[in-house]
Amino acid sequence: MSVFIRWSGVSALLGGITWTLLRPLAASAWHEDLYSLTYEDYNRLLTFTWLFFGIALCGLMIRFHRTFSRLGFIGSRMAFFGVVLLLSGNIVEFWIILFQSEYVPIRIGGDNVWPVAGVGWTLHLIGLALATVGFCVVGITLRTTLRPVLIGLAVLFPFAVFFGNIIGIGFIFGLMWCLLGNTLYRPMDTGFEEDGGIV
Repeated sequence: MSVFIRWSGVSALLGGITWTLLRPLAASAWHEDLYSLTYEDYNRLLTFTWLFFGIALCGLMIRFHRTFSRLGFIGSRMAFFGVVLLLSGNIVEFWIILFQSEYVPIRIGGDNVWPVAGVGWTLHLIGLALATVGFCVVGITLRTTLRPVLIGLAVLFPFAVFFGNIIGIGFIFGLMWCLLGNTLYRPMDTGFEEDGGIV
């Protein structure tokens, strides 16, 4: 299990890096293609970022399962389920349409807009709300050096999703994930989860 936790740290690092690189590109490609890729192409690549985030959260839950209070347990599951919904919304809006040639992406508009895109966006919004609250709860309940990282993720989550064109926000958000990855990658006897318990 410790091997998986360390790999979840690598996953958090990859998620942070790919978010920092891809989210501003996706936002910039809304009106016209960028580097021969469309807005939809960049968001399909971001699917893997959401997957990296989900794996990282699995590692977080496993590593700190003895430290979580009941509230922390609930918060961690909320954050994980939120990321799963964000991943699902991304797949619904940007991947399934590849097999529906009669429809066009929602940003293009018209009578043949992909009708399920609204479902994907709804999943995205619900997932964002759950992830934001979940990270905040986990950050509050964990008395570790991870607290500022987790609360930082909670605060930045909605800004990173809605204001992806602001490179600074994406960079700090990605950096928070990298810091989380660094903690998860460290050997389990370094004391991160052994520093005084829970709230």
